[in-house]
Amino acid sequence: YGPGYQVITKYLASRKLKAVYVCVSDVSPLTVEDVIKSSGVEATYGWKRGEDYVITPYIAGEETALASFASDVQGTVATDYYGTPVSQVPLMKNLRTLADFKLAIASYGTFTFADMFARQWAAKYPSVPWIVFGMLGTVAAYYPSLARGVLDLDRGGAEFEVLTRLPGVYSSRMDARNLYGFTLVALLLAGNVAYYQTVGMRKRVGAGFERAFFG
Repeated sequence: YGPGYQVITKYLASRKLKAVYVCVSDVSPLTVEDVIKSSGVEATYGWKRGEDYVITPYIAGEETALASFASDVQGTVATDYYGTPVSQVPLMKNLRTLADFKLAIASYGTFTFADMFARQWAAKYPSVPWIVFGMLGTVAAYYPSLARGVLDLDRGGAEFEVLTRLPGVYSSRMDARNLYGFTLVALLLAGNVAYYQTVGMRKRVGAGFERAFFG
């Protein structure tokens, strides 16, 4: 997922968009912090913490956390990940509910999270487009009714990189996969050609043997 987070973050920063990273997994804050650093968006695009992006602390409760954040943003998170009160974070001042957001992007490692996001965000706040970065199979039941778009891991990430002209790991993975596929097909064709050539030689040798011994 890391390369996908990077290219999405780069795209948001390059378009001068703002983002709030809602962390409902205990490892999410550290993951997002690493994505911000490794993608270089602060140096490249001038993204500023608190003004252009916010990382929330870990919000426990999974589905209840999603529901709570959606209905009462500032009542759910008192500070950002770095301990700054949300009242002092410029980007958070006018965010009260999920309805104040323009887009919701969901990504998860546990498949049942798709149902949670669908119930607590997409169904309750239909005015906010919901897209998913994850396996298509986990969200297929909600696409395209509730989920407006899906980036299907390697393939979706590669397509997004090409469309946004921000090449990354997923494009390289797809190139390697295609090269592997072409090589495999070429070897299969070569094997079949060699097999039929061998069959033809056997037939010719067999016919010569019969003529030599049986006239």
